[in-house]
Amino acid sequence: MYSIFGGDIEALRAWLVDERFPDGWEPKNREALGHTIAQALTTSLAVEFSIDEKQALREGDVFYHE
Repeated sequence: MYSIFGGDIEALRAWLVDERFPDGWEPKNREALGHTIAQALTTSLAVEFSIDEKQALREGDVFYHE
């Protein structure tokens, strides 16, 4: 969503909170294929691999592991 909205947090907030597109909104992604599944997976993998599972939990947080 962040890349589709081109980093415009206010537009993203209007879409998620108010469930509407802001007046005059146009997608920032102008690629021929739009936002592809490969791009979404690349972003997801970057987030997944940057998670440090050995990091200490904050007070009150619970670790669930099955």
